[in-house]
Amino acid sequence: MDESSSDDDLAFVALLLDEEEAEGLKKKKKGRKWVHPILKHRKIEGEHWTLFKNLLKYDDKFYQYFRMPQYNFFDLLKSIGPDLHKQNSCFREAISPTERLAVCLRFLATGDSFRTIATSYRLGHSTVQSIVIELPNTSTSMPFVIVGDEAFPLKRYLLRPYPGSQIQDDRSKRIFNYRLSRARRVSENAFGILSQKFQLYNRRLKLKPENADKVILATCILHNYLRDCSNIPDFENNPNTGINLQNIPRQGGSAVNTAFTIRDRFREFFTSEHGRVEWQDTID
Repeated sequence: MDESSSDDDLAFVALLLDEEEAEGLKKKKKGRKWVHPILKHRKIEGEHWTLFKNLLKYDDKFYQYFRMPQYNFFDLLKSIGPDLHKQNSCFREAISPTERLAVCLRFLATGDSFRTIATSYRLGHSTVQSIVIELPNTSTSMPFVIVGDEAFPLKRYLLRPYPGSQIQDDRSKRIFNYRLSRARRVSENAFGILSQKFQLYNRRLKLKPENADKVILATCILHNYLRDCSNIPDFENNPNTGINLQNIPRQGGSAVNTAFTIRDRFREFFTSEHGRVEWQDTID
């Protein structure tokens, strides 16, 4: 694994674990805040302070709990720990980097709600949420789109294949359909791999769209990190890997002209000098 790119990726994971949200700081009131009595017993009853030390005695249980071996956990902590370190304040003791990493990984491994994780770790709901979430952003000249099959309607944000009646005499449309099918297969396989590692993908993500993007990116980074650093099972090359995706009924609705234009632009790009790939030349 390239050292520079690895450091950048791990730095992003550290950002996801940053506790201090800008919005939270704006709402912060002066003086001591009231703390629920349950939270005052975090070091006695909190999951990190009770279960974590016992998990360290059993490698298999540790792996089941965090979905990674102990040496990966502590290697990751060594890499991003300094970025997770917070200063104690006059009113409270900062949450340690170890506990912050444990909270985030447990959320990714289970998909439990912030409130469930908060109760288990004896932390505030907003504290757990802020540990898991934080920034970056990108943009592109073409819109981001979802790749779908013929069961979906054509939308500005959703690509579907050209109908069979339109591709018989148009090779560029056949190439588009082939490229779309391959892209959909890759995304389905990726989802199957991630859902076996991180159980949050097996339930509804109770996150804002912008926060869901960051959580998904974090799981991709962690997956690649674990794949390159661990002797863990290789789900990608396992022929028994199942993808539990449910088929949905065909969706109705008429497409707007903009949706047709977007699909045509992708089609034109796929057959252009910069957008074509060698393996599509086999399409008749």
